[in-house]
Amino acid sequence: VVAGIRNWARPDQLTGADLPPYSAAAGDAARGESAYGEYCARCHGADGEGGPNGGSVVDDSYLALVSDQSLRTSVISGRTDLGMPDWRGYVAGKPMDHQAISDVVAWLASSRVQFPGRPYPEADGEPGKQGM
Repeated sequence: VVAGIRNWARPDQLTGADLPPYSAAAGDAARGESAYGEYCARCHGADGEGGPNGGSVVDDSYLALVSDQSLRTSVISGRTDLGMPDWRGYVAGKPMDHQAISDVVAWLASSRVQFPGRPYPEADGEPGKQGM
């Protein structure tokens, strides 16, 4: 554990890296779909529904609970606890650029539904009388 913490805390890991900004202008969902295919689909599946190494990133409930900034943070920082690399590790030797990060977030956000969990099943009979 200590070795892992020391490895994680090494500032030289980012020397010379063009760090993505924490926040940025909105991306383009159409370009994001293409960038997703290049950087993310290998683990999360071609449609985002989940793949061999990663769960669904387009699940209605998940997208309802996370903000665009949270999605951006996950893409930039990765989820090492789940085996997800940071913005530098999705494609060997080709880190995601700032625009690709914003575009992937825009594509994910475009998959949100307005009312997750709906439509509710229609009830038969009068309102309030169901099951009586």
